[in-house]
Amino acid sequence: MKRIPHSEEAITTIHDPEDYYQRHKEKAVKRFRPFLKWLIKTKRCGEYLDVGSGPGILAVLLAQSISDIQITLVEPDLQMIQIGKRHIKEAGVEKKVRFAQGPGENRDLMASLGKFDLAYSTYSLHHWKQPVEVLKSIYESIRENGMAVVFDLKRVWWMYYYPSKTGFINSIRAAYTKKELKHMLKQAGIERYQIVTPFPWLWHLIVVEK
Repeated sequence: MKRIPHSEEAITTIHDPEDYYQRHKEKAVKRFRPFLKWLIKTKRCGEYLDVGSGPGILAVLLAQSISDIQITLVEPDLQMIQIGKRHIKEAGVEKKVRFAQGPGENRDLMASLGKFDLAYSTYSLHHWKQPVEVLKSIYESIRENGMAVVFDLKRVWWMYYYPSKTGFINSIRAAYTKKELKHMLKQAGIERYQIVTPFPWLWHLIVVEK
């Protein structure tokens, strides 16, 4: 079950950010439901960091669901940021959400943003060219007693026999196994963590605490 990486970072294959936003917004509640349900149960408020946020679809859902939070979104693509700012304003949560442009592996950028109560990333890990560096950045961004959460797809053997070649199937094949995740976390110097596989078992939830 050899991993088949994506040939490019996720954002470079998106030619129409507005179309991307509209298509993903329609699926957002279903797509993010396992993560949202888990996160809301933690009852963590304060300052959040979203790494690899895209146009901020999840941030809008969080800002609407949790009253006492401020969210900083780290996103490398300027078009995505511009689209995101417009839709965040339309949703009425612009006072709770801000963007910072740059990649998650830029540790100077991440350090300049300060410390956070919770840092998270969703559906991005399997796209990163330098996943260990991004994991380090995320871990370093949380304050003492803070939490980092990485939610991503899980590679499973039976998807290699599935005839479809959709983006979702390709992403499953580019994702990591639990063993590979443990190795990356060790390389990043992260010792306190748990890896949870929520229903329907095509996802991993990496939870790290300081």
